[in-house]
Amino acid sequence: MPRVNAVISESPIAKRAASSMMDQKNPTAIDLNNVFLRRKIEYYVYIYNCSSKQFMIPRQWAHPNVIIPGCNIGEAYSRPFIIPDVVTEIQPTRSGFGVNGVDGKFLAQDVLMPEDPQGSWQTYRPIDAGTATSFGTDLYKWGVWWSLNEDPDPDSPEVLAARTRLETTYTLLLEEAHELATLGKKVSLDMHRAADYYGITPPWHQRFEAKVPCEGCGAMVSATIARHMPKDLCGFVRDWPRAIKGGMATKAEAKAAGIEIAD
Repeated sequence: MPRVNAVISESPIAKRAASSMMDQKNPTAIDLNNVFLRRKIEYYVYIYNCSSKQFMIPRQWAHPNVIIPGCNIGEAYSRPFIIPDVVTEIQPTRSGFGVNGVDGKFLAQDVLMPEDPQGSWQTYRPIDAGTATSFGTDLYKWGVWWSLNEDPDPDSPEVLAARTRLETTYTLLLEEAHELATLGKKVSLDMHRAADYYGITPPWHQRFEAKVPCEGCGAMVSATIARHMPKDLCGFVRDWPRAIKGGMATKAEAKAAGIEIAD
């Protein structure tokens, strides 16, 4: 009797049967992952930023980047990038793929400073780039840090420490910028950020401001002013609430001009 060696490989029924058999022998990562998805999150890890610079750090578990927003003017720190206490990572195994739970604090530290995997803002020590073994960057020096605190007090030690580190970096950048400008060389964007942080306008840091004709006298004024000062030359009010709040106008003046200002 001839040996049977034919295999039905294109039949839809055969494909479904083969797929079902493989699922039974090799549970998928999604099935394992559901265990972590059902787990209740105990806390979150927050990454904050005191600088105006946005950071984008590639990490596979973040699909595909960790994006740390820049800090807005007038705010103590940025909106946080939030990591749960445990993050699931899919890892290859001999039989397929498995899921591993990774500590959120470890991942946050890995983003900020891979050279010190167990560190934090409290144990931070600058590492010379010449002796560093990782390709990661030191984000602590830019005023970035991770915390277990949601909305930390602006005067708390962690925020003050972050600002101190940032100001150390900005001071060094300003010194370098002055040297470059003296040699007629171009300064970096981070050096301009440092000048903005301290509110200074050295010759190499030109600030461009939109101007519009004043509705009172026609002179070109900043588009953001509330009132064209001084009063004896013009005094036209472009924004009564802001002018009153800033002490450039009074409610009596507004009333005389027919402007109703809520108390």
